[in-house]
Amino acid sequence: MHSMNRPRIQELTAFLSAVEAEGFSAAARRMGDSRSGVSKSVSALERRLGVQLLHRSTRVVKVTDAGRQYYESMKPLPDELAQADGELKSSAQELSGRVRIAAGGCICCRFGSS
Repeated sequence: MHSMNRPRIQELTAFLSAVEAEGFSAAARRMGDSRSGVSKSVSALERRLGVQLLHRSTRVVKVTDAGRQYYESMKPLPDELAQADGELKSSAQELSGRVRIAAGGCICCRFGSS
């Protein structure tokens, strides 16, 4: 089970950023997070999946074969989430429902039913 303090989307975002930035420090700068926060998120993701996604050394982070496969599968997800959010927001802003118009007597006589 994943940590309640570290949602799965945060783990995924940290992993994708670490791969794209080729390191935890650059990923942290992109995300506005700390290096250790990004590293902990990726480690939590690896524990949850039961597979090592990144090889770490003191200076370099390299993607494993499993990590590359997972990255390619997950890469479109943040854009798809943003698109779904945008579509929902725009549909929620469209007007819908019944419209009632209050009008004086002379309008009702002119356009009312006979």
